[in-house]
Amino acid sequence: MSSRKIQDCSVPLQACLMEFELQLHGKGLAFVRACTFRSYGEQEMLWAKGRTVPGRILTYAKGGQSPHNDMEGDKPAANAADYYPLLHGKLCDDKTPEELALWEQFGQIARACGLEWGGDWTARKRDKPHFQLPKGKRPCKQSSGC
Repeated sequence: MSSRKIQDCSVPLQACLMEFELQLHGKGLAFVRACTFRSYGEQEMLWAKGRTVPGRILTYAKGGQSPHNDMEGDKPAANAADYYPLLHGKLCDDKTPEELALWEQFGQIARACGLEWGGDWTARKRDKPHFQLPKGKRPCKQSSGC
């Protein structure tokens, strides 16, 4: 099962997420941290949705291609986390002006905390719950040839 623990993130992401959550709390915004680290196998299952398994496409990253899958040696060190705003005690969708405004507020706070927000991506790959370290701030993976 995917992790929701900040401790399963890289140290740089942990610092950004703690500030992000502090800012959300300070503005009285309720949220759920839905996922930090995700195994390659879990990523593969998500990638299959809408392709080889019924459902809508949830991700464009296969196992090992997502910053949710990053490791430091044998320890999880995700460079991404998924968050959902809560609206009236329920996970926020993006169908009403109120919901869209709440997502935008989360995106603004995330950017101010040094995070890249998936809601800023192009329409096809837009992923509002996704928050990650910008590519230039991520630690190099040993397998990346850095």
